[in-house]
Amino acid sequence: MIVVYHRPHSSRRLEDFVRTATAFDIVDLIVLSKLEGSAVQPGIANIHVEVYKKNKRLLIVNDLQDAIDLLKPERVITISRIAEKDIKDMDILKLKDKNVMIIFFEGLPTKNELNLGNAYYICKEGISVIAEASIFLYISSRCLQNRSN
Repeated sequence: MIVVYHRPHSSRRLEDFVRTATAFDIVDLIVLSKLEGSAVQPGIANIHVEVYKKNKRLLIVNDLQDAIDLLKPERVITISRIAEKDIKDMDILKLKDKNVMIIFFEGLPTKNELNLGNAYYICKEGISVIAEASIFLYISSRCLQNRSN
């Protein structure tokens, strides 16, 4: 699974997101897109160490379309509170053994960004991107683990 963090602007949030994503075995590659502000300074060095320790891969790109063009995922899923479909409507088991890209946004995505893939929300109340990633990756990990047992 490819996990994308788009438009991070805080070094601390960047580190928290990467720490969260690397905690799950289902994540193979972490992509950082359109880094802004302090996230490009001390955050990059710190996350490289975290990613290396967890034996994961890291890719930094200028924009989401760059990541999609380069990685050519079979399926793209965007997660945002402004999406129309609830995550409960998604068949997580279809993620197994596929080149799937999950995009999480710092702040609200543009309509074009949201429409890069199938858009789902986890909570309409606007929980943090780290909370969204935690919930999504935990549920996905449990569903995929139960299926393989």
